[in-house]
Amino acid sequence: MEKLKNILKDVLQVFLVIVIVCAVWLSYTPTKISYFKGCIESTININNLQEVIGVADYVFVGYVEEVYDYNHDRFFHKFPEVIDYYGGPFTECKVTVIESIKGNIKKDTEMSYYKVGGVTALRRSIYLDVEEGQVDYYPKAGNYYIFRGIAHPDGTLTGGGTFSTDMLEQGFDSTNYQQSAIYQKWIDAYENQITKNATPPYYLCSADANYGDGTYNAEIYEEYEKQREAKGGSIDEKYHQAVKNGNPKIK
Repeated sequence: MEKLKNILKDVLQVFLVIVIVCAVWLSYTPTKISYFKGCIESTININNLQEVIGVADYVFVGYVEEVYDYNHDRFFHKFPEVIDYYGGPFTECKVTVIESIKGNIKKDTEMSYYKVGGVTALRRSIYLDVEEGQVDYYPKAGNYYIFRGIAHPDGTLTGGGTFSTDMLEQGFDSTNYQQSAIYQKWIDAYENQITKNATPPYYLCSADANYGDGTYNAEIYEEYEKQREAKGGSIDEKYHQAVKNGNPKIK
């Protein structure tokens, strides 16, 4: 009996050590930034803000209230299925919109923006989908950023790569952000945006004032899929199911 007690005691101690190690690992957030390495194929000059804005669906100034890292939080926090489709690293930013520069998101709207980038699966670093030296920031709660994104058929808004998040200088907030040099840079680029390489389909994000019940996105998505099939393309069934689950209006 005493031997059994000692065995159970040892097992319990090992279990507690494993629990503590897992808890520490799950709560650890690295600070090192790792950047995309390689050639990014693009139809635009990704270092030209006018072209980057030209192909974007949305550009807005926002204050980050909270962030949720996909690799860290997906077991305890629900992400859209389209984010599950792509997999990590992603960072969900709970944002209060200060101003919509491009698109039709109302001021003071609270919404989610899904940033391509975040803590890597092994928690060795924070991944950003840009090459080192290009303009991009890993969003943190309590800061103001200018966000650039594209919408998906289910209304999810994602963004990644150069100029996907540009942080306003310290000292600027919702009362004086329009005096920021970063803000002025974006406004100038927006007013002179280059749209020649922008390609459909153009979806609305769920925070858009015109999103409605999702019918608009569903109709565009279904028409786009018909055209692609007519050209010999095939439907990505996993992506289709993910956006359909997010937007019941999709057939």
